[in-house]
Parts: sequence; C-alpha cells; structure tokens
Amino acid sequence: MLLDNGVDDEIGDPSELVRRLLAENLIDELGSDALMRLLEIRNMAVHAPVFDADPEVLSQFVRTKERMMRLIFGSTDP
Repeated sequence: MLLDNGVDDEIGDPSELVRRLLAENLIDELGSDALMRLLEIRNMAVHAPVFDADPEVLSQFVRTKERMMRLIFGSTDP
C-alpha cells in the first residue's frame, strides 16, 4: 500500500524503510544515522542471546532517542 507521500508502507525490514526514507529525502543523513542506531540497540535487545543493558548502552539509547526527537520536533529549549 502506498502512503499519501508515495512511500510503500509494506517494506518490511526497518533498516530498508530507513534507507527508503533517506532516498526519498523524507529524512536527512542525521535522521538516518539516529534511526539506524536505535534499530541496532533494539536488535541487540531482542535478538542477542544475552543482552546486558549496561549504563553505557542505555545512555547511548537515551542520547540517540533525544537526538531523534529534536530532529522530528525541533528544539524544545525555552
């Protein structure tokens, strides 16, 4: 099924979706990098035989999530 912006929402693989969004200029390189990092962390948590959510991994996730939120919604600083 094609969305209103012409992007197929039945792509399947999340990393393929990120590549398509970048190719269609719907996100920029910074957004692509942030989304790919979030996918990497998610995949580690879901697929790794043992996922050790050490403070550094969690910190990276929070930093990346905050960066993605700024890219989507802009700065929330007063």
